[in-house]
Amino acid sequence: MGVQPTGNELNVLWFSWLRFRGDKIDHIYSISDVLSMLKDLEVIDVPQPVDPYK
Repeated sequence: MGVQPTGNELNVLWFSWLRFRGDKIDHIYSISDVLSMLKDLEVIDVPQPVDPYK
């Protein structure tokens, strides 16, 4: 994505939900905060909300 590696550590928020059937995993649903990761890497610029009354 055009960003040179820095060697710095990167943390990504990740959540997984597992459903079991008996003693086996039946379904895994995972979601991660990719938007914040790309923002932290300065790959994309995320505009902040503005107050429409100002």
